[in-house]
Amino acid sequence: MYAVKVVLLPSAPVAMPSDQRLHAVAETTRTAPQPGIAHVSLARWGRRLVGMTFVEAGSLDEALDRARDGWADWLRVPGLLPDWELGDCRPDRYLYGEPRGGRVA
Repeated sequence: MYAVKVVLLPSAPVAMPSDQRLHAVAETTRTAPQPGIAHVSLARWGRRLVGMTFVEAGSLDEALDRARDGWADWLRVPGLLPDWELGDCRPDRYLYGEPRGGRVA
């Protein structure tokens, strides 16, 4: 599993989405899942939004592609985040677990 930091930017000067709008975005990421995307956590970051996107993939390149494609699809949902676009998409870290004594550590 890879953690991909996706930065969303306003394409024009727009107000930061309300808590209610962010809840709608989070709900969309759950109810309209994208291939390989296991979970998304959203946060405001200055005048940007960050979607920490947890992706199951065979390689880092595949994870980045899946995160980009997933967010591109979500940003096309009418009325979800109008006037916002995909800014940056980069790996945060590779998450993995090693079995130890029957548990994943």
